[in-house]
Amino acid sequence: MPIVYFEDLEVGSVHLGRDCLCDMQEMLEFSRRNDPWPFHVDEAAAARSPFGGIVASGGFIVTLWYPLSRRDL
Repeated sequence: MPIVYFEDLEVGSVHLGRDCLCDMQEMLEFSRRNDPWPFHVDEAAAARSPFGGIVASGGFIVTLWYPLSRRDL
């Protein structure tokens, strides 16, 4: 996978890599420990948010993305 720098990204661009499977419980456990905003951990609060439901924390996404972006794995 080529290195992509932030300033090279364009709105709507798509960058594909290997598949990664995670489940809701894994995401919730991460959020409860590391990023407990209501829209990451509470169904009712998340339903009232602009997202309309629970969303993954950016930190969780990075923890999934990092090993997938490494060329030596």
